Amino acid sequence: MATHKEDVIMGLDCEIDLDKIITLVSNDGQKFELTLRIARMSEFIKIATDGDIDTTEINVDVTGDVLSSIIEYLTYHEVIEPSDIKKPLETNNLNDVVKDVWDVKWISQFNPKELVYFIKCVNYMDIEPLLELGCAKIASIIKGKSGVAIQQLFFK
Repeated sequence: MATHKEDVIMGLDCEIDLDKIITLVSNDGQKFELTLRIARMSEFIKIATDGDIDTTEINVDVTGDVLSSIIEYLTYHEVIEPSDIKKPLETNNLNDVVKDVWDVKWISQFNPKELVYFIKCVNYMDIEPLLELGCAKIASIIKGKSGVAIQQLFFK
């Protein structure tokens, strides 16, 4: 049960305890436990939990590896607000565009092909700041490159 006023929010017709643990189940069967406070940074999860205080497990159409990465990002940003990314990018150096060094290092773990699938999954889960970070990373990779060079990055 919640202990602070800010640990409870109103859902559609009920109070929601943000410290409640829920389980996200990936499309390959991996299970991840996290608080509703973290999980609800995803609009998909927020909608799925708004009207049902009894929800304890949610299936998501995302692989376990990607879901693990998404949860790592959300956990980091539980207390550190994601910074805005100015668009269009003025440079292809992500360090010049993204203020949070952790974000730059974290998103750089993905190669271009992985990044495209990752962005698709983040879009499905509707996590706007993470979607913007992923798209900024793609933009920084392709900025100033020829069509042939871009094709080689993503389709070789």
